[in-house]
Amino acid sequence: MISENKDACIALHFIATLLTDHAKTWSMMTESNRKLIVLSLKWYDIRIHQGVLEYAKNQNWDVLASPHKSQALEIPEADGQIIMLGPNDQRRTRLVEKSNLPIIDLSHYSAVELPRVYPDSLQAGQMAATEFLGRGYTQFATYSTQPHWYVDERRQGFCAALEKKGFTAESWHMPQTDSHKGSFSPRGPARNTIKKWLTEAPKPIAIYAIEDEGAAMLMRACQQFDIAVPEQVALIGTNNDPVICPYTEVPLSSIDLNWEGVGFEAAAQLDQLMQGKPLEKQLTLIPPKGLVVRKSSDAVAVADLRVAKALTYIQDNSQRHVSVTEITQMLDIPLRTLQWAFQKALNCTIQDEISKRRAERVKDMLLNTDRNVGQIALDLGFSSAQYMNHFFVKATGGTPNEYRQKKMAASREPIAEAT
Repeated sequence: MISENKDACIALHFIATLLTDHAKTWSMMTESNRKLIVLSLKWYDIRIHQGVLEYAKNQNWDVLASPHKSQALEIPEADGQIIMLGPNDQRRTRLVEKSNLPIIDLSHYSAVELPRVYPDSLQAGQMAATEFLGRGYTQFATYSTQPHWYVDERRQGFCAALEKKGFTAESWHMPQTDSHKGSFSPRGPARNTIKKWLTEAPKPIAIYAIEDEGAAMLMRACQQFDIAVPEQVALIGTNNDPVICPYTEVPLSSIDLNWEGVGFEAAAQLDQLMQGKPLEKQLTLIPPKGLVVRKSSDAVAVADLRVAKALTYIQDNSQRHVSVTEITQMLDIPLRTLQWAFQKALNCTIQDEISKRRAERVKDMLLNTDRNVGQIALDLGFSSAQYMNHFFVKATGGTPNEYRQKKMAASREPIAEAT
């Protein structure tokens, strides 16, 4: 799957390069009222491209995507540009300074005064902190490898949200040159430092990785040093990178920065400039879509590793019936010992937790699928729809159909205006 995604990106880049090299053909277009929009990004992300295209489909636009190509900024037929400059991007900066075209910048690097659109990094950090706090963590750290401005903002958002609740976070920074540009090497210079961080940190600990690449590196380090993810170290990355997050050894939870929304808003503002209309503001921050929860953070902060591993097992198998005996056999510990550990850590029994996670899985299927109660009962291994009804009423106080109808009705209610 990874190679397919990479091949698609390579193909897209190749096509974009061909289009750039043959840009003169745009002048031969028969529809003189069509606009040519150039998308030139220092770091190409197909989600930005998709957002621009989503806006463009209702306009008379042709979008020329030419990632990494400074020549794209010199196309004389262009009517507008959406760019993303990088640090020390001197050639492209000079071209922008000389340009008389409407331009929207998706970065924070250039000293050139341009309208800018980019993700709200402070809010991304706040989302990660809120998630960890909600799961009961009291030990925190941030990890980064890059010196970029957004790294500082994400960290600030994370730490500020923690401080409001009386907590602080350690700041772990490994320069990119030392971390082999994000790849963890057991013989590299980063090894001893990372090992010290991970092994000496109080556990369980919640780590907010400012970039997905760094989160993936930390995860590989945890595996090498026999540190369990998420039971001992819970990880959240940033960017929801589609070729990283689903494919790490433990699938990586990550903040989705909403690059599609960035692309769409940038295109809308460019359209306004091309019509000669002024923009209301020079900087627009796009809120993140939210946290995409995967296994790397899908845990409750529990100091007892036996309980933490049991909780992970229960969650991973909540789509079927799990017995208490099965869990004790998996952990190879006596039932009485594990029951005592659950009571001490969570003030509940093992069966209580199994029922809770099963009920949550039923709720998820009721809200996120169109399957009827009988089909859901079959999918989740209940002996019958009647038995699932009985289980759900006992767990929640209402039937599955009542729960679904109530939630659907609530989602249709208009949002009350602030007074």
